[in-house]
Amino acid sequence: MDELITDVLERNRLYLNSHHIKLSVKVENNLRGYYDVDLISYLLSDILINALRHAKSEVIIRAYYQDQFLLFEVEDDGEGYPHYMLNVNEDEFATFNANKGRSGLGLLFAKKIAQAHKLKAITGSISLKNKPDNTGSLFTLRLP
Repeated sequence: MDELITDVLERNRLYLNSHHIKLSVKVENNLRGYYDVDLISYLLSDILINALRHAKSEVIIRAYYQDQFLLFEVEDDGEGYPHYMLNVNEDEFATFNANKGRSGLGLLFAKKIAQAHKLKAITGSISLKNKPDNTGSLFTLRLP
């Protein structure tokens, strides 16, 4: 997992450096997973860039196991997700708003990439949450 996170960070190093955002990486020791490296790397890069774009001062990346899932979290201290984007959690075909350059296609692709990862009856998923009092957002990717 360290290699995946390092690759995502290096691929986005220029963007990362130009935004002057503090980045913290917290990866569980000896963490391993079975997933499509190219798809997950693409997904995490996209989420990282969005977090950097909306963060005020800090982005945190976490990777760990919980129950039957490998979890990746990307947290920022921005204003949080707009309400209409939070629908991705419940709706199969959430309606996205193209205002302010946000088409929602990135989240649709993220959802499809997560769902493509299956282990028996368990399917991957994503979730979006806002932290209390508009203190940021939390994107979570769950892979079986």
